[in-house]
Amino acid sequence: FGIGSKTVPVIVTIGANDIYTQIFNLPYLALNKIEEAAKLNLQMLSPIATKDVYSDWQLVEENSASGGQLELIGAFIRADYAEEYISSIQSAGFYVVALEFFPLSLSRSIKHLSSGLETNRPYIVLLVSNEGLDFIIFKNGNLYFNRFAPRSFIAASSLSGEFQKIINFYYGRWGEVISNLILISENNIPEIDQSLKVLNLNVRQLAVNKQALPGFDW
Repeated sequence: FGIGSKTVPVIVTIGANDIYTQIFNLPYLALNKIEEAAKLNLQMLSPIATKDVYSDWQLVEENSASGGQLELIGAFIRADYAEEYISSIQSAGFYVVALEFFPLSLSRSIKHLSSGLETNRPYIVLLVSNEGLDFIIFKNGNLYFNRFAPRSFIAASSLSGEFQKIINFYYGRWGEVISNLILISENNIPEIDQSLKVLNLNVRQLAVNKQALPGFDW
């Protein structure tokens, strides 16, 4: 619906199972031409032909020391998949300002709304939903990595192995061990609890910073 004769602008959040993400680096000198350099890298990294994909990027880390590098994350979705979402929503009278995937929205919420969380530290964020499992690497207040697995994956004996792969991936790329995990789940799931005990991860609780929600009626 719309307000009067105006359509309502919305940011649409979708699941991560249709999204491909990739971290890439640019030399720090490219900062003044970052838009052009990022788009060129997205073309090279695209998992399918660029004419069939929608893509975008976000700067996640900037290091100016010793020449330094810029670290960015690129996200890709098939154009026909994106158009299905957009056309359905626009037909209901909404105007789609942006289409993004849930791990990105969640990372932004953790960054701006959490209280007592050291955002400069790396975390594994595990989101358990009816659709499945979202494994997320969160660092410096940004999304660095995400992987989606179906709900049936919980019952698989490889759950601990999946955690270890993510820990190894992070260590191999950034030379640092992740020891903290943020678990977001409505219910207590024994298989996940057992995996966390095996890996000896420090499970952190999220607390909402109420001051970051002005006007909210508590």
